Amino acid sequence: MIKLNFSHPNSKLEGFTNHQLHVDLADIQLEEKIIAYLLPLVGDGSEPVTIVSPGLAHLGLLVLTAIHGLTGHFPLVIAMKKGDDGFFPLPAVNLQEYRNSCVRISREGLTVL
Repeated sequence: MIKLNFSHPNSKLEGFTNHQLHVDLADIQLEEKIIAYLLPLVGDGSEPVTIVSPGLAHLGLLVLTAIHGLTGHFPLVIAMKKGDDGFFPLPAVNLQEYRNSCVRISREGLTVL
């Protein structure tokens, strides 16, 4: 089993590897960078993956999973970034499109017609 900790390092998390990440949510290449970072860690799907999510991200994961289960697809998500005049929205990320692009990358030899 692959065990990834994206929260703070904690000695009680046995068998987890720590991955402390900071990202620029406005980076137009962020989605591709995430795929490149995770692909060698999660492999080909032959092993289950367990993650420890940071802080309130756990709530976000549960909400996204519930929306996917209820509607059959992932929602658009908008991140907020702090600027000089307060927080402002970044462009929406289409999670369903992003999910589909990850599938195409992770399945070696996949033919798309």
